[in-house]
Amino acid sequence: ATPPMLSPATFAELVTPYQKALVNMIHDAGQLSAIHCHGRVRRVLDGFVEIGIDALEPMEPPPQGDISLEEALETVDGRICLMGYIQDQDLYTARPGEMREKVRAVRQIVEGRTGYIMTSTATPYMHPPPPQFVRNYIEYLEAAAE
Repeated sequence: ATPPMLSPATFAELVTPYQKALVNMIHDAGQLSAIHCHGRVRRVLDGFVEIGIDALEPMEPPPQGDISLEEALETVDGRICLMGYIQDQDLYTARPGEMREKVRAVRQIVEGRTGYIMTSTATPYMHPPPPQFVRNYIEYLEAAAE
């Protein structure tokens, strides 16, 4: 429920206090918390920090998302872990070598920082996966391992 579905003010009123209460219960039970939220999070990212979550996933690059990974990491400043930024659609459509380039670009941004886990923004949704997806997923994993 992020913009444009909810304004930042409405997010602060209708989401933040209730999610914060739930996250406090999770933490009181000795567990970590994560919120799964696709899309445009730039204008409510501070709200997620205020909620007190441990992780936010999946961070989506533009155009699905509306914030660069560098800006998101600077905004949360290690207070929460960000996950994602490898767009799942790219795994279906990327040309050979493109996934490796995307992983290298992410690595350059996150190098020397903490609070980030690289993962795709969604799980595979086609079964069986097409050959291009398999090729791109293997390329993504190999590049990440490097």
